Amino acid sequence: MAEDTARSVEESVKAAVAKISQYVSDIAELEVETRYLVIGADGNLPVGADGKVDFAQANAAALSQIKIDGDCYTVVPIRKTADGDFVFQETLNQVHERNVAAAVQYRKDIVEALKDVVVELGRKIV
Repeated sequence: MAEDTARSVEESVKAAVAKISQYVSDIAELEVETRYLVIGADGNLPVGADGKVDFAQANAAALSQIKIDGDCYTVVPIRKTADGDFVFQETLNQVHERNVAAAVQYRKDIVEALKDVVVELGRKIV
C-alpha cells in the first residue's frame, strides 16, 4: 500500500515536471503580432460567407519577439514620403506597445505561478 502511494506521488511529480517544462518552453520566447483590417468604401469590415467579420483578411502591421534572456526583435511600420523622409506610424505603434506590455505582464504572472507550483512540489517531495 505504501509502495503504491509512493509510486503514485512519483508519477504525479513526473507529470507535473513535464507540464512545467512545457510551460517554460512556451514562455521562453514571447511573440506579439499586431494586425489590422481595412475598412471598405462602404464603412464596413470585410465579412465572410457566414456573415461574420472575416479576420483571416487581417494583415500584419507590427511584430515583437522577446526572449526570456532579454533579447528582443521588433518590426514596426514606417512610411516613406515622396521626398525620402521616413514617418513613424505612432498610433499603430501605441496599440502594439499596449499588446506587448499585456503579453509581458501575462508571461510574468505565468512565471510567478510556475514558481509557486515548483516550490509546492518541492515541499511535497521532501
